[in-house]
Amino acid sequence: MKNTEIKLKQMMFECFRELYKNSTPTANFDELPYKDTNSMFYNDYEIEEDKMNEIINNLMDKYNLPEYYRNQFKPSIYLGPSPKIKFK
Repeated sequence: MKNTEIKLKQMMFECFRELYKNSTPTANFDELPYKDTNSMFYNDYEIEEDKMNEIINNLMDKYNLPEYYRNQFKPSIYLGPSPKIKFK
């Protein structure tokens, strides 16, 4: 695995941890049940759209992620096991 792929994977897990830490109810992402692919534990958690975008953008800035990877990172988070988005 290339260094960039490793960095992106680490960033994704860091992002999911932060999203669940700021969700309602709060949760520790590392302790959530991963029983099978049909387990939809993430539907039990909710995060405001603005807060989610803030967390994602701050993380991409923190790691100085190039634009090319930013365009891949955001959809990966939205489509991954992130909490439900609470739209305004």
